[in-house]
Amino acid sequence: TLGKSVSTIDLNGNYVKAVKGGTVLRGVANVEHNGKTTMVATARIYNELGELVHLARGTFFVLEEKSLPELPWRFIEEDNPDLV
Repeated sequence: TLGKSVSTIDLNGNYVKAVKGGTVLRGVANVEHNGKTTMVATARIYNELGELVHLARGTFFVLEEKSLPELPWRFIEEDNPDLV
């Protein structure tokens, strides 16, 4: 949420393709709109073959700006060829 405290207005997802247990997945998320009062973010989940398996979109109401703690996971650049 780019350092902002938000409340969810709407959240939806579409399962595009079935995935079996044990499949390695890769997620890519983007903030599509970063306004003063609302934010819109999308996320795409891909399987090991690079096929889209899930698509999600969320709309959020911005409550206040707030600093975030250090994140325990690592972010991967979308165009990195070593993603999988």
